[in-house]
Amino acid sequence: MGDPSSRFIAAQSKKSSLPSHESTQHAAKDQGLRTSNPSKWYFATGYLLIAVFCYWGMWIKPAQYGLFKHLDTVLTTGEFPYDSAGGVPLKRNYIGVKAVDDIFVFLSAVYTSALVKDWEPSLRFMLLYFLGILIQPFAVWMVEGFRRSNRRTLLSFVTVWFGALQFIGTGIIIPLYYVAYCFVSDRKNYWVPLHREVPVKYSDTLIWAVTVGYTVPTMVLFMDHPDPFTLQNIESFWQISPCLVPPLCSLLASFHGFIKPTTAEDSKQEQKQKSPKPSQNMNSLKHLYLVTGVMGVLFHWYCITKVVFDPELTLSSVFWPDFTTQDKTLGEGVKFMLLIDVWTFEVATYIWSCQAVWELKRIGHTDADATRAAALIALATVVVGPGATLCAVWSWREEKLATTKSAAAHREL
Repeated sequence: MGDPSSRFIAAQSKKSSLPSHESTQHAAKDQGLRTSNPSKWYFATGYLLIAVFCYWGMWIKPAQYGLFKHLDTVLTTGEFPYDSAGGVPLKRNYIGVKAVDDIFVFLSAVYTSALVKDWEPSLRFMLLYFLGILIQPFAVWMVEGFRRSNRRTLLSFVTVWFGALQFIGTGIIIPLYYVAYCFVSDRKNYWVPLHREVPVKYSDTLIWAVTVGYTVPTMVLFMDHPDPFTLQNIESFWQISPCLVPPLCSLLASFHGFIKPTTAEDSKQEQKQKSPKPSQNMNSLKHLYLVTGVMGVLFHWYCITKVVFDPELTLSSVFWPDFTTQDKTLGEGVKFMLLIDVWTFEVATYIWSCQAVWELKRIGHTDADATRAAALIALATVVVGPGATLCAVWSWREEKLATTKSAAAHREL
C-alpha cells in the first residue's frame, strides 16, 4: 500500500504540475488564433455574397436595360454614339495579338464613355472618384502582400489580384481576396510577433511604387488628350498599371541599399529579432499610412465639394445607381455597372476594416468595443473618405501588433 504521507506528497506534486485554468486561458490568448475561430466562416460567407451580388449587378442586370446591346453596337460599328459629326472611332489594334486586343477593345468600349470630357459629366466624375479612392487600398494590399506572415499564401500574389480586379471587377475580386484573408489569418502562427513585419526595403519603397505605378497613370487618364486614339491608348495602359506596382516595388527595393545604406546600428537591430522594441519598419509603414491617408482625405473633400457646388452634378447622380429596368443610354448603363462595382467593393472593405478590429479584440490584443469601432469606421468613411479610413484602421492595427510584439517578448524574457 505504501506510506500514506508519501502518497499525499505525490498527489500534491501531480496537482501542482497541472496548468491552472487561468494560465491555460492566458497561454491560449498569447497564441492568438490557436483557439477556434468560427467567425471566419461568417465573414467569408458575407464576402462571397457581396461578390455574387456584384457579379449580378455588373454582368447580368445590365442585360435587362440594354447595355450589352449598346456595347455590341459600338464594337460592331467601331464608333461611339456621342459625336453629332459622325461618331468617335473605337481603336481596334493595340499589340497585334487578337486575344489581347479584343480584351482592350471591349474595355475601351466601356471606359471611353466615362472618360471623354462633356459626354457624361456625372459618369466621368464618378469614375474619377472610384479610381482615386483605390490608391489607399492598393497601398494596404501591397503591405499585406509583403508581410512575412502572408509569404507564400494567396495574399502574396498581389499582381494576380490586381490584374483580376481590373479585368473582372473590383467588387467581385476584392471580396474573394478578403475570403482568402479569412483563412490565411486563421493559421495558428499568423499572429506570431515576428511574422507581422514587412521587410524595410519594401516598406520604404511602397509609397513610391504605388505613386508611380498607379497614381500617376490615373492622373494622366483624366487629362485632356488631343484625339480619341491617344485617350484609348492611355486607358489601355492604365488597365495594366496596377499590375506594375508589385514588380516596381521589388525593383525599387533592390536599390534600397544604395539609396539608404544600412548602418552598423541598423544591422545590429535587425539581428535582434526577439528584441522587445517595436519593429524598425514601423516608421516607414506609419509614413505610408499617413501620406496616403492625407491624400485620401483631401481627395474625398475635393470630390464632395465639387459635387455639391457643380450645377451639372448631384450626390444621387454621381453616387447612387438607378435600379429601374427601363432602357438606358450607353453612359447610364456603364454608370450603373461601375456604381455596383464601387458600392460592393466599399461595403466589403468596410467589413474588412471592422474584421481587423474584431480579430485583435478576439485574440486579446485590444479592449476596443467592436460595435463602437464599427460605428466610428462608418462615420469616418463618410467624413474623411473610405481610403483615409482604411489607412487609419491599418495604422492602428500596425501599432497594436507592434505593441503585442513588445509584450510577448517581455513575457519570453
